[in-house]
Amino acid sequence: QSSFGIKLEQTFVVPGNHDVKRGDMRTSAIDGIKKSYHSHVGSISDDHLLMLNMTQQDYRNLYQKICGNSCRGNHFFVDLGPLNVIHLNPALICGSDGEDGSLIVGTSLLRDALNGIDTSKPAIVLAHHSFDCLAQEEQMKLEKLLKEKNALVYLCGHKHVNRFQQIA
Repeated sequence: QSSFGIKLEQTFVVPGNHDVKRGDMRTSAIDGIKKSYHSHVGSISDDHLLMLNMTQQDYRNLYQKICGNSCRGNHFFVDLGPLNVIHLNPALICGSDGEDGSLIVGTSLLRDALNGIDTSKPAIVLAHHSFDCLAQEEQMKLEKLLKEKNALVYLCGHKHVNRFQQIA
């Protein structure tokens, strides 16, 4: 970072589908979540969340190496003074081919993570997966929640095409 003149607090890293270890434990957690998850509630059990987080440990180690501190959670925000940067992890339950249109973020987790954000400031959302990778009901819940938090832009890169999505 010092060679580019970038401050650590201006370095942003979000996980994607290549940052998860696929295997039986992850598959079991994802299957359990898919059976019990409802977007209108947005909850993921602590046991399933622990299993998912264990399969993203390599990402968390890389985050610490790059950013100089431990990852604050699956979703969190950084207050940069004039604006907020929201880190979103839609890769939470990714792990198989053909999953576009079925991912979730756990809107209850996100709501908790964004508690205390100053909504008088605009926010930028950083995520790996695009909105259309999420389940349709999850997209609607997420869009409503992000609008409440004054998020104006959603930046992502999963599909390897330049894409800009305005939220508000």
